[in-house]
Amino acid sequence: TKVVGAQYASKGIRANSIAPGLIETPLIHRSISGHYDSVEEMLAARHAQSPTGKMGRPEDVADLAVFLASNESAYINSTLIPVDGGLTHYAGMPKR
Repeated sequence: TKVVGAQYASKGIRANSIAPGLIETPLIHRSISGHYDSVEEMLAARHAQSPTGKMGRPEDVADLAVFLASNESAYINSTLIPVDGGLTHYAGMPKR
């Protein structure tokens, strides 16, 4: 992302990456549901991992993608943007 963004910036081409975190999708339900006794238990465990106390929605990621594709983000280039409720920055910090 950084190299492509820098290489093509003069041509008006921007390159940014989106890094989704704990996003509640059907894939998550299928892939980790076997590790829990119920869907509710699985969701509670996943929600508890996020600093916000909940997983993100697919729309949270989509909203960022739409923004990055718009003219409103014209000066954003060569960056990785996490959509993880702050998990990237709060990982390892004690919970209150």
